[in-house]
Amino acid sequence: MKVKIPLDILQQIQNYVKFAAPYEVTGIGTVKVVPGQSNLAVDGRSIRNTDDFLVSEVFLPSQHSSTGYCRFADDALNNIILHVMEDSPERAAELRFRWHSHGNGSVFWSPIDEADISDWRSPWLLSLVTNVQGEYLLRLDTFDDLRLTLHDLTLEVILPEDPNLKAIHRREITDKVKILKEAPYEKLQRPNPDLQP
Repeated sequence: MKVKIPLDILQQIQNYVKFAAPYEVTGIGTVKVVPGQSNLAVDGRSIRNTDDFLVSEVFLPSQHSSTGYCRFADDALNNIILHVMEDSPERAAELRFRWHSHGNGSVFWSPIDEADISDWRSPWLLSLVTNVQGEYLLRLDTFDDLRLTLHDLTLEVILPEDPNLKAIHRREITDKVKILKEAPYEKLQRPNPDLQP
């Protein structure tokens, strides 16, 4: 199970974190469930493919902040939810990403973070805590039948593809990398055969 995030969205979060520092900052975002390539392992045995998550948009609500605390301003969160619902009710169901920073501090799940996550009203929530240094923790919490927390999820940054760069790089490979039918192993000897490995 991975959390995929486009580079520009990760940069957006990191810029918010850096510009707010040394104070904390928080926000929400949309996340889509996408087919995954990873398997869930139980007792060292792979049992099934799992879904991955794709963070598709983030929002910065108005808020009050200090070096150890941040809270949404009155109605700021509701205004974002209302705006997204008016735009697309389907997208509103994707508002299941909560991100925040600990400014210049370390990344961990504080008691306030735990309470904020528990208060979220959704079947599940994906949470990110980060800091100015770019350290992060990711977790998934489920709230329906069973209250469950999966810690230490993997973050995969989706890099944008530039077709022009791809063409240039493909041409460079074609021009500069010559494929050998077989490696000349007999010519690959240590410069000084007296040296022992």
